[in-house]
Amino acid sequence: MGARMNRILEVNEKFAYALVEPGVTFFDLYQYIQERKLKLWLDVPDLGGGSILGNTMERGVGYTPYGDHFMMHSGLEVVLPSGEVIRTGMGAMPNNNTWQLFPYGIISSYLSDFRIRSVPRWHLYSIQFWHCDEDGHVAHA
Repeated sequence: MGARMNRILEVNEKFAYALVEPGVTFFDLYQYIQERKLKLWLDVPDLGGGSILGNTMERGVGYTPYGDHFMMHSGLEVVLPSGEVIRTGMGAMPNNNTWQLFPYGIISSYLSDFRIRSVPRWHLYSIQFWHCDEDGHVAHA
């Protein structure tokens, strides 16, 4: 990774996101947060020395409810083989300041193919309701 691709560009405590370059490791971001006493946590995989972006693109996981790192990304800035730089999601819109907050957005080019997963039909489906009384005892409703 080049020496100029390991910067932490922004950490926003209010909206709980970080904008980082590909060479930033989980440990780098952890140190940044600790040094500034920010009220943020990181969802770190076993190897905290790895690239946040690399782990995310490889569908890496952590140990908190934010453990699916790919599901937690909110837009990418991508350099195409032509050298053109594009942003995905809401970042594709000019002058949009919410692209780190909202994972969905507009498509800025034509798609030639698309896949979506479907849910297999279950043979048995059960909904159960449980009730807790004032003493904390659980009773099947």
